[in-house]
Amino acid sequence: MIVQLISTENIVYKKIHGFHKKRKDPGGEILHTLKNKANDKESSVSLLRLISDHKKKWIDDVVNARDSLVHPAMGLLQVMFQLEIKPKGKEMTLVSIKKPSIGDLDFDQYAEKTFNHMSDFLKLFVTALKAHNGAEDE
Repeated sequence: MIVQLISTENIVYKKIHGFHKKRKDPGGEILHTLKNKANDKESSVSLLRLISDHKKKWIDDVVNARDSLVHPAMGLLQVMFQLEIKPKGKEMTLVSIKKPSIGDLDFDQYAEKTFNHMSDFLKLFVTALKAHNGAEDE
């Protein structure tokens, strides 16, 4: 939803509803709008660069992981717990739990890493918007 500020703050003259794909490119619609429909060229280029950099770092991976979770037939990503159990007399004993993972990270580690990326992105995004608003006030 934060990307809606790009249009509400008049950086572009087209309404932005969300971080939508253009063809198969996550956020491609916003990148296209920032490139081609700018009211404020400097702010538009700044946000285009910021979003493009973060797309390479983490956003595309998160969007693709989300799509694979929501539409499992689309991708190879699976979320499963694996329990290793052994009999112990007449009872069962839990030996280990394998947590769900994305790539080579346990799900909780992936979520924390993604949260940190998102937090960094949001701070930079808001800073860019403040710079735009400061330029408007002059």
